[in-house]
Amino acid sequence: MALHGTMVSVDTEGCKVREVSALIRDRYVSFRPSCVVDCTGDATVLYMAGASVEEETEGQAAAVVFSLDTLMRVNDRASRLAMLRDIQRAVRDKQLSSSCGAVSLIPSDSLKKLSLKVNLPYDSSNDWNKLTELELRARDVMDELSRFLKTRLSRLPVQVGVRSGRRVRGRAVLTEEDILNCRKYPDGVACGAWPIEEWGQDIRPVMTYIPEREYYEIPIGCLIPESHDNVFVAGRCISASARAIASARVIGTSLCTGWAAGRAAAFHVMNRPLSSAVKELREEQVRGRGYGP
Repeated sequence: MALHGTMVSVDTEGCKVREVSALIRDRYVSFRPSCVVDCTGDATVLYMAGASVEEETEGQAAAVVFSLDTLMRVNDRASRLAMLRDIQRAVRDKQLSSSCGAVSLIPSDSLKKLSLKVNLPYDSSNDWNKLTELELRARDVMDELSRFLKTRLSRLPVQVGVRSGRRVRGRAVLTEEDILNCRKYPDGVACGAWPIEEWGQDIRPVMTYIPEREYYEIPIGCLIPESHDNVFVAGRCISASARAIASARVIGTSLCTGWAAGRAAAFHVMNRPLSSAVKELREEQVRGRGYGP
């Protein structure tokens, strides 16, 4: 295991990834994996391997979540809502920049913790400068709001949360229709029930809901690239349409696809058929829903 590594190259042979190199602290380290799980969020392994990928063209707003020291005058829900109104008024009066207007409260059971989320427009192009600009803009907004509220930042994010990115072209594609029709698959290995959640310039997202008490399934083909035999994908970069990933990218579903991809990779390494991995994953899903022994 190696933490804090940055991938720098991927070497392939035919339809297989043979070597992955990473910069870990101050040295280059090479791995020769039997199988790879790409959970980079941007299909980075497959992109570097020369695979066919879907570039994000529409993009959703990014978000920065941070916490402030407790404010004595903001110690109940009513005063917190009043604080949000003060921020909006300051934006209208140009006392705060327009970016501060896309602020909302993060729900919490504790009134001693004040966490805020600010949505930031994000250009999803592949220009690396864009992400740097986004990070700098986020820091300016956090500093501006803490100064306006006369308090200090108590918890900062490691990085800005980006909601959309590059996706793999898989042997199956999850679509908006699959989600809204709650489609089930014989080889479904992960379940989702989150609505299609699209973040634009407003404080609130546009939500398209599926029927109550229903869910959809993600087939194993969405986790398998069409171009490589020893790579599986998970999380935000699975094979899906732009609107479908707006549902499937959330943490609960991403954990499910991550577990499924890891299990499939283990079966691949042991030269066991993929159908056996699918069978075990589906049995686990049934037990998890309380239908099994």
